[in-house]
Amino acid sequence: MEKAPEGRGQEADLRAVWGLASRGATLGEIARALGMGEKARRPRARGDAALAEALRQNRRTAEGRLFQAAMEQATGRWVEEERPMTLKEVEYEGGKKVFERERVELVRQRRYLPPSEKMLTFLLGALLPDLFGGGGRPGGVEVVHQVPRPKEGKCS
Repeated sequence: MEKAPEGRGQEADLRAVWGLASRGATLGEIARALGMGEKARRPRARGDAALAEALRQNRRTAEGRLFQAAMEQATGRWVEEERPMTLKEVEYEGGKKVFERERVELVRQRRYLPPSEKMLTFLLGALLPDLFGGGGRPGGVEVVHQVPRPKEGKCS
């Protein structure tokens, strides 16, 4: 295997690191993708400010996406789904069926996913441990009532 020309390899490495880290890859997975072990990655990241910053910044991106998904699950959300729907076409003449055809089409539908009490309990416990029991344990949280389902036009 040929080595990349000087400067090009590092640019490709940084792109790979940015992509993997922003998707939430572990440091071990990133090191394997770069063709090195976990122990070899640590000193390289300490000596290479651009690599260290790429790891730090994109881990934050992945953590932000994870937190956003958890908040959506805790508060409820609208989702668009594609579902197969069978359409039947029938023609009648004089009260008798003369033609029938079925076809399947993908139809987009909006569906409301209600809030998850377990995720809400976990987030409250993790974000406000003094008020709601620590470490995401459902110790101090009790859900008293369910939030009513919003009308379709009112929620994004």
